[in-house]
Amino acid sequence: AQTVAQDGKDLLESHIEKIKTPECYIAILGIQGAGKSSLLNALIFEDEVLPVAVEETTCIPTLIRRVYEKETVGAEVHFRDGRVEQMPLERQFLEKVVDNRYNPGNIMDALFVVCRTDARLVQQGFVFVDLPGVGSLTEKNEQTTMRFLQKTSIGIFLLRTVPPITESEAGFIKIAWPRLQQSIFVQNLWAQETG
Repeated sequence: AQTVAQDGKDLLESHIEKIKTPECYIAILGIQGAGKSSLLNALIFEDEVLPVAVEETTCIPTLIRRVYEKETVGAEVHFRDGRVEQMPLERQFLEKVVDNRYNPGNIMDALFVVCRTDARLVQQGFVFVDLPGVGSLTEKNEQTTMRFLQKTSIGIFLLRTVPPITESEAGFIKIAWPRLQQSIFVQNLWAQETG
């Protein structure tokens, strides 16, 4: 009973902390390869800005938020040692840090990338977050996603059509769902799939 009460208290404190923030974090969640980055490219950008590939791609959180006063459209990489590096908001630059093929298991030790855009969907303070997928090839990538849930208010669970929900997806949903203020489930049907 003590553990259940503490878990409930921790969840409540997490929700209260999220309400205090001026930005609302909306995380795109799902198994690796479900199309999370592709969904964000379609919703926010008019081009393929976030790296996408058939194999596992995203290895660090990528936050997409509005451009504030005295800022310009662009991206910045925040590293664990405190460094912040500016870069253009273009796929060829982002993939060097975000894409698991170029930064396997986040060997660059980046904490997250912030993409600043003037896209309509982020103008009201929404921050969309592209996260490493559940069932990641590297445990470090999956742990990054679990840690980021503490900052997330809304989760959009992206589910593939084929196969239906896997055991790892079901386990992740069971853990993540109570930590979110709002959850949305989206089913992604790729052109080559049937179902």
